[in-house]
Amino acid sequence: MAEVIVEDMWKLGLPEGTNLVAGRSGLSRAVSWPVTLRTRPPAFESVKGGEIALLATSAIKTLDERLTLTRIIRSLGDTGAAAVAVLGEVDTDAREAAESLGLPLFSLPGNARLQELEQTLTRAVVDRRTELHQRGLEIQRQLTDLVIEGRGLAAIVEAIAQISGKPAALGDGKAGIRFYHAPPGAPNGPAREEAIAALETSIGGLPRLFPTAALSSSDPPKAKIALEVGGLASVVAPVVVKGSIRGYTWVLGRENELDELDGLAAKRAASACALELVKEIAVSEAEDRLHGDFLDDLLSSDLPPAEAMRARAERFGWDLDQPCVALVVEACVADGRRSSGSVKPALAREGRLIEAVERRLARRHASALIGARASRVIVIYAYPSLAEVVALKRDVEGLRQEIASSLGEAGLSVGLGRHRSGLSGPRESYHEAEQALAMGVRLFGPGRVTYFGELGIYRLLFRMHGTQELEDFYSSALGKLKEYERKNGAEFIKTLEAYFTCRNSPTEAAELLHIHRNTLLYRLQRIEEIAGIRLDDPETRLSLHLALRIRETLQAVAG
Repeated sequence: MAEVIVEDMWKLGLPEGTNLVAGRSGLSRAVSWPVTLRTRPPAFESVKGGEIALLATSAIKTLDERLTLTRIIRSLGDTGAAAVAVLGEVDTDAREAAESLGLPLFSLPGNARLQELEQTLTRAVVDRRTELHQRGLEIQRQLTDLVIEGRGLAAIVEAIAQISGKPAALGDGKAGIRFYHAPPGAPNGPAREEAIAALETSIGGLPRLFPTAALSSSDPPKAKIALEVGGLASVVAPVVVKGSIRGYTWVLGRENELDELDGLAAKRAASACALELVKEIAVSEAEDRLHGDFLDDLLSSDLPPAEAMRARAERFGWDLDQPCVALVVEACVADGRRSSGSVKPALAREGRLIEAVERRLARRHASALIGARASRVIVIYAYPSLAEVVALKRDVEGLRQEIASSLGEAGLSVGLGRHRSGLSGPRESYHEAEQALAMGVRLFGPGRVTYFGELGIYRLLFRMHGTQELEDFYSSALGKLKEYERKNGAEFIKTLEAYFTCRNSPTEAAELLHIHRNTLLYRLQRIEEIAGIRLDDPETRLSLHLALRIRETLQAVAG
């Protein structure tokens, strides 16, 4: 039901010469009916909330000598009255009480007749309620037609500006103000840029005004707020989709110019925008499914026929012959000491992560295919083949930092494949990016870009992964030590890694492992005995170095 507010009744029902003496903050209270103070108990026939109470100070003592205007105002405030209109003197205590309650208190002119005024206000309430209801239906029809015709959110904002004769806007906490329209002939106000800046500043405080527990898409609440520019105010309503706030609609104007019709326009606009967003979400989800299917096929080892893939690529505006690089993005957190290289994916972040990647690439106007697999986001990024590797890495690192900052994810990691082109190019670069991500996190920890082209010997080892030759070489070099560690819980492989990292220096290796030098020497002796090797032999050291790199590769691939 359309709400009639106290401010409407001040303009439409109270007699000329009526003054507001307290409680201005409550002028937007909803009004149900007028009630008049009686000269016999009960003072008011029925007060259930929302009433405008009419009373004469001369009747108060007739009703009860102990009564005062202040006590009546406090009692009416407690029962939810919308306003009080008084015929007679209004003392300071009564004004202070009304002000503290935010209860509008009016002083009526001396010639007012309360019985006639009650009838006038009753008619004004009925007429105003009817007007608002009919106007609301008319606005709803106009906006629904725009939604059905697929005119979009911008058309809804423009229509509301035309209907209200005031600037209107739509925005949210992520994108800021998406659409703003000021109709020709709108009252003079701040420049467009100032108004948009003031609206964007206000967004942060809006969730407090609209608790999400009982929000309705078809009949959202509204609120009037002051804006931090030139005395401007606005009526704002939340755009509610599936129980959550997806944005806000505003109608702007001077505080004394905004009325209930503007509030109604903001509410109906929010409802229409919710319908439009539901359509957009449905279309976006369908497109995402199609994009996801296309990307899955593009990255599959069993590619569909080339002609079919080219036709699908053309529908998405993607040129399969253009050079591209693959990015694999994952939010990771270190688990244990960095030297262990143990990393686990951060959970439940895929939705936020893919949204952040999409937003940042959209701001760069980048041509890209984006999808998600498990906790990772995959990007096939169109990039000039002649770009220098340094420039490519710098660009991707800048992108990583922007996304990490927006999510508050210091451990955001990116694997970057090499330039590829043709039908198989995206798949080849994607597999490289996957390997670069796994190896980079394993070797260097999370929070960086790892480029496959700089992985050195690990590129060769990744290519050989799964071959019998690689497994045999690894087992022959480290198999005896692994078996001994499994049975006895020693740390010989870790000791070897530290020894080689420190360029075969027992002293430095002992410091790195936080053990005594003699302990390290004893371990090296036992390694030689168990494995049947000599560590002073260059060929043996080379084989062990390579076996340790194979071990890192196998652990990275295993996740």
